Amino acid sequence: MKKYKLGSPKTEKSEREIEMEQPIMDMLRESVRKNDEHKMRYRTIIDDFHDAYFVFARENGYPYFRGDVNKRIKRILRKAKIEGNVSTHIFRHTDISMLTEAGVDLPTIMQRVGHGDSKTTLEIYTHVTKKMPPKKLEANLVICYKK
Repeated sequence: MKKYKLGSPKTEKSEREIEMEQPIMDMLRESVRKNDEHKMRYRTIIDDFHDAYFVFARENGYPYFRGDVNKRIKRILRKAKIEGNVSTHIFRHTDISMLTEAGVDLPTIMQRVGHGDSKTTLEIYTHVTKKMPPKKLEANLVICYKK
């Protein structure tokens, strides 16, 4: 836990500003406020409290590891008797699918997820739900839902 390393982003486009809906920003602000309260209370009680301003941190201030979160997801799925290989990456797919379903244009989705090539977004990440008819997102490119 104490030997974590923050790596650099995968590509230059990975580092970006994105717009977020107000309810999400409100939840993040509340989380930061609670973190600040927690930090003020425990920074002198916990011997090696780690104050690196992580939004999602353990009680001692150190970050959660993606692997730990993935293990918890798998445990929850097992208890719920849901089969499948799921990780935190599914939230990225879900976000893109919901943006597509909501009619958000392809360039906006690409900017949000840091893609420079529409082919990547269309071929790998866009899963259109059955609620939607096939929809043109870009000239000559059509997304169809999986069967």
